[in-house]
Amino acid sequence: MAEYLVSLSTRGATPALQAGDVIMGADNGHGWGRRERKSAWIAAGNAAETWPGTVAIIRVPAHNWLKTMVYAGGSTVIADVDERGVDTPPRFNFALKRLTPAEAATLAADGEIELTDDRADDLLFDRLRGLAVAAVLRAAAG
Repeated sequence: MAEYLVSLSTRGATPALQAGDVIMGADNGHGWGRRERKSAWIAAGNAAETWPGTVAIIRVPAHNWLKTMVYAGGSTVIADVDERGVDTPPRFNFALKRLTPAEAATLAADGEIELTDDRADDLLFDRLRGLAVAAVLRAAAG
């Protein structure tokens, strides 16, 4: 499984962090903190309605993080994020506007969502190559 920490909003100066940008990718079970995972925020004694909600977790049970890294040429998707934005734009972006209404509702309510491998590939875009990850993976397999 892969888990992705994704920005939920556009913020910062040039280069801006865009909604859907992958800030970090990790293997299953990564120790996300209370500012990254809403359930951890609540478990720490905070009210759900006070959760900052600037990022979300996208879990993909069948997604092979190594597959994405090989496809990416071994580059990292970790972005250095602060109040100003990012030093360099993240390479990958999930098209959050293309989530179904049910997916969007789950993400809004829980601060995280689980997607199938194919659905994640369809939503994941590689800025460096200017292509959807699904299109590149299909071409490589073809």
